[in-house]
Amino acid sequence: MKLRDFVLEQNLDLFLVQETKLEPGQDPLIANYHLYKDDRVIFPRIRTAGGTAIYCKSNFVHSRAPLPGIQERGNNLIIAGDLNAAHKTWNNTRSNNFGFRLQRIIQNYPNARIVAPHTPTHINSRSRPGVRDSIIDLAVFKNIPFNYDIRVIDDLCSDHLPVILTLYTNSDTMKIPAQLSTNWENFRFLLKNKPLPIPASPSNEHLDIAIGRLGENISEALVAASKPKFKTAPIKLPPDIRSKIRHRNRVRRFWQRSRDPSLKNELRTISNEIASDIRHLSRARWEKTQLRSYLPKQSLFETYLLSQETFSSHPPKGHYWQYRSCPV
Repeated sequence: MKLRDFVLEQNLDLFLVQETKLEPGQDPLIANYHLYKDDRVIFPRIRTAGGTAIYCKSNFVHSRAPLPGIQERGNNLIIAGDLNAAHKTWNNTRSNNFGFRLQRIIQNYPNARIVAPHTPTHINSRSRPGVRDSIIDLAVFKNIPFNYDIRVIDDLCSDHLPVILTLYTNSDTMKIPAQLSTNWENFRFLLKNKPLPIPASPSNEHLDIAIGRLGENISEALVAASKPKFKTAPIKLPPDIRSKIRHRNRVRRFWQRSRDPSLKNELRTISNEIASDIRHLSRARWEKTQLRSYLPKQSLFETYLLSQETFSSHPPKGHYWQYRSCPV
């Protein structure tokens, strides 16, 4: 239930889940999403451990590719998930063996890079707060030129926090730098992979041509590494729901550190209340939208005026106890 609400609330195109611990035949489906999963069953003792699942929007053209030989399927590749690889290069306080190995692999591919958030994705409850937390839920890009945004969300009851990765695939269509917000790491990466224009001779004409090409490379990299600065503001939740969400996040942080059962119960109660409030709010907004779509445009103003009047359950009485007519 919480996972489904989270996916629908975030409107995700792809959702990657690890440590599912699902048995064969258990398929937790989500409306309008296609599920791919790999169960991990340990023999001879039949028990489940680990496991992965991918939810993909049904309206996307997609197919399942075998993991062996995945690098030969094309030049553009994204690998994401809990890689258990910590390295100081992607903002960890210390590195582990998996981090060193992943860093060496990335260095062998000139067009590959690590994409990781700046805040911890794994909360270690066995140590002091913040001491052993790490960034191990990350992505690997190979020949992905788009600007991106990656952030951690304090949601869901797990020691691994959800990580949202957004690719701005349409950012290269923008032409006005004043309306862009630039990711300078992407800018350096894109500019580095463009050929350096070298003049054929030291003549002024060839120098001007080389300078012009260099300027074009800089402009193209700037536009490709940028996203719109101004966006339509999302619909804000009412203050009471936002207050409950802040309280839920505080309780979750305390529970992740202490694992106190009472905090777990409180967290579950608050989360259920928030989910119920959001469902009621979404239903009310949807009904309001449906009502507006069915009404003719010329009657919207009249409907608004009528909605401001107060009606009683019975028509009000006029002179001599006669009923007056009221609008319907």
